[in-house]
Amino acid sequence: MTRPLHLAPVCLVLALHSAVSCTRAAPPREPTPTPVVTAAPAVASDPSEGATATASPTAEPEEAVEPWVSSWPRPEAKPPTAEELARAEESKRKTEAYMKEYNAKREAEAEVARLAEEERVAANAAVGLNCFGKRARYTCDEDEAARRLVLVDERGDPLDERFRDKLLCLEKELYGCEDLKGREVVPFIHSQNFGVGPFKFGRAGFALAAEYELPQGRNYYYYYINTTYTKRFKAETVEAIPDIWLFDEETREPLTIGRYTVGGLTGFLDVDRGILTPPKFEAVSPFWSNSQEKTLVCEGCHPGRSGPCPPPQPDCRGEAYFIDRNGKRLPELPDRD
Repeated sequence: MTRPLHLAPVCLVLALHSAVSCTRAAPPREPTPTPVVTAAPAVASDPSEGATATASPTAEPEEAVEPWVSSWPRPEAKPPTAEELARAEESKRKTEAYMKEYNAKREAEAEVARLAEEERVAANAAVGLNCFGKRARYTCDEDEAARRLVLVDERGDPLDERFRDKLLCLEKELYGCEDLKGREVVPFIHSQNFGVGPFKFGRAGFALAAEYELPQGRNYYYYYINTTYTKRFKAETVEAIPDIWLFDEETREPLTIGRYTVGGLTGFLDVDRGILTPPKFEAVSPFWSNSQEKTLVCEGCHPGRSGPCPPPQPDCRGEAYFIDRNGKRLPELPDRD
């Protein structure tokens, strides 16, 4: 189809006008100059070498320091005074003296522990026993009272098959004794407590042992045991410490006479001399020192008679008297109070 001729001049004029308008509205843009990076020459490490290094174009320029900052007066370092030097020397001398005393004390304690261990091993060997600890671990029960300390093998697995499916936690040791042929005599159900132990048998064949009770959890009970484990007497304590683990206030030596109970009755024994009295007293007072010659006991009396809060006098029936360090009754009569 042919366009009408009378429209052609109009289209041509509009086209020319648009071109002129666009040209005037948007003048030609100037070309953007390409940045030129000038590498600053680096100072050679050795002036004798004429080599120069080219700095990295990405290196950041050093921050300019304000002239007022660099003009601050810097304090001059003054030498220490004689008084300051004397104080420093005195402090050094005190530190060295303290460390020397501390190390000497630690060495003395280690020597005492070594000698005590040798004495313990020799005492046990004299009665034909070798006492030591075996590896054990706690069962990880949520109920703390249900946790048990069980013996484990070299891989850490329980020796008792009842605990093979239990998750095990903290590692400890359980102590017992074997004879010189390696046969178990004292079962490995005991704990080392207060750093004493595991056992030291006296000349009479008795030792104090901290027994780990199962399944009551972390409860320890003290017993006097003999070398064949055929006698096992519960030890009386003073503020949770057995008598023979207390110290004589004058000599600082451990007490030698301890109290034990059987069936609710109390007796006395000496680990070196054996049983001093049978368990027949309802109320007793311990031997508080190795120089104490006598102590008060009572047969048929109220159990709390010799305690800190004795019962009323009408309840204090029975017979009270003194015994000596051999367990023999003395003729001296105690006061009525």
